[in-house]
Amino acid sequence: MQYMKSAPREDFLSEKYLGYVFYQFLPIVLELNSRRLIEYSKACNKSSLGFLSREGFLLKVAFDHWVSLRPSSQGFKSDYLHVSRRALNRYLVGSEDYDIKYVLHELYEGTVLNFLNGRFSLEQYEVAEFFSPQQLKKRISWGERDEILLVVETLNCQLREHPLPDRDLLKQYLINFVNEDTILVDVGFKGTMQQLINLSFPYDVHGFYFALSPDAWSHKFQGSAISKSRSNVLIKDSILIESLLTAPHGTTLKYEKTKSGVIPKLENQIEFEVPYSIEKILLEMEKFIDFSDVQIEEMFWVAWGQALRAMSQLTSSQRNLFRVEDKWSRMGSTLYGQI
Repeated sequence: MQYMKSAPREDFLSEKYLGYVFYQFLPIVLELNSRRLIEYSKACNKSSLGFLSREGFLLKVAFDHWVSLRPSSQGFKSDYLHVSRRALNRYLVGSEDYDIKYVLHELYEGTVLNFLNGRFSLEQYEVAEFFSPQQLKKRISWGERDEILLVVETLNCQLREHPLPDRDLLKQYLINFVNEDTILVDVGFKGTMQQLINLSFPYDVHGFYFALSPDAWSHKFQGSAISKSRSNVLIKDSILIESLLTAPHGTTLKYEKTKSGVIPKLENQIEFEVPYSIEKILLEMEKFIDFSDVQIEEMFWVAWGQALRAMSQLTSSQRNLFRVEDKWSRMGSTLYGQI
């Protein structure tokens, strides 16, 4: 939808700031990512790209358009993979090589059942044999790492002995997209999904990110558009980029077997509109075709500073557009600027 349509006159200036974020800053993000991804792919001699949901949605649309304008850069196969940390942890917890550190490095607030649903996409009936009703109702306060550790260790041990009946569905879904020629593409910032997906294959799958935080999981096959030495500048406000790139569909909860194969089950099967015109963003990207890589990176850092200033000028209703669903840390969502 066109967000600026029918805006009140008194909001004219803040609408201009919103337009800057959507149509000047975001196209530069996508342009820089596409260029660096091409460089990394060629350097690794890989031609299969797996864009991870949900931030990979717009990254893929932009990359496909970018390549279509440059004959010398064509020949890549790009797919969109419906995955999430929740879904991956659901199928991998309890497996031989699973490490509980993948769900322990961030705090949580909510009940034990909320936690099991938010980080493992598990329903009460699936864990009723492992946890009593009283345990599931127990509340985890922000900062209670020992309580989280106890819950995860219990779940990991129980599912190692009693695997979920649908555990194999993850591998059956991934093999349609992932092989030794694949690079997984995501916005960042920890690289957790690459680590988890690698547990399903006997070889290392490459990963490429817009940016990686300084404390990202270490992996020998990893690239990024923004160097790690500069990425710390972005991390504090990384939710701005995440919210801009979030796809118009819900997160992946798990997978289901159908007559046509294994398909993802999304939290919200109904697609919703993004608050900007993708067509307009792609047209803005076309203006960069004659710019050098050095110029694009310089333009990004200038645009980053201006985007942060623009965000500070938005109305509360406009800032609400930059909200990211967050059941990983709490049963709700996280808004740009929220502590």
